Order: sequence, then structure tokens, then C-alpha cells
Amino acid sequence: MRNRLILDTDGGVDDAQALLMLIAAGRVPDAVTTVFGNVDLETATGNILSVLAHAGVPGVPVHRGAAAALPPRAGVNVSWDINTSCGAMAYRLRP
Repeated sequence: MRNRLILDTDGGVDDAQALLMLIAAGRVPDAVTTVFGNVDLETATGNILSVLAHAGVPGVPVHRGAAAALPPRAGVNVSWDINTSCGAMAYRLRP
């Protein structure tokens, strides 16, 4: 049995490229979620729907998620480091 694949995206060009690479490899996601990030939620959702349509797989369900950052949970203390030269992000738990 094949594992289900749900791709979580923020609608940026890197996620569009990853989606296209999955489709080209014959691994169309079972669903895609969109959240704000590189762009606002509506643009992120529109970008992903456009990529799916242009790739010939418009029937993949796309679900909207968070339109803004979620508040931190009590007891979880996370710090984000962003490398502005390449846009890479990493997180670490703070003591």
C-alpha cells in the first residue's frame, strides 16, 4: 500500500518547484495545504492552484491553513535562525 502524501506549502517558488518535481516523478500529492509565509494566504493558495492546473493535475485537493503566525504554545520555547543569504531557516529549542 502506498503512503499518502500531503504537501504543506507557503506558496513560494521553492514549494512550487518541489510540487512540480513530485508531479514529474509520478508522485502527485493526495492533497496540498497552504499557509502564509513567503506570500499571504490567498496568494499562496492561488499559486499552488495555478501550478497544479498548469501541470495537468487540477483535481488535487488544496486546503487553506493559517493566515498568520500561530501563537506559541505554553512550555514550548523555540528560536528561529534565518540565513538571509540563502533564506534557509533552522530552529532550536531554547533552555
